[in-house]
Amino acid sequence: MSETNFTEKVLQAFRNIIKEIEKGSSELEVRRTFDELFLRSVLGYERRDIKWEKKRISLLSQR
Repeated sequence: MSETNFTEKVLQAFRNIIKEIEKGSSELEVRRTFDELFLRSVLGYERRDIKWEKKRISLLSQR
């Protein structure tokens, strides 16, 4: 994948994330959207690769 193509995918993913979330969205809704539209769609992670910490706003990669 070319660097330009990757950059375009990242930017498009964030545009889509912004469209999906609404003012006042819960953290869980934002996490789900970020997970689906960026981590899995752009970076190719699978659900098993991602672990969200429950008490913190953190993401741990299992890769």
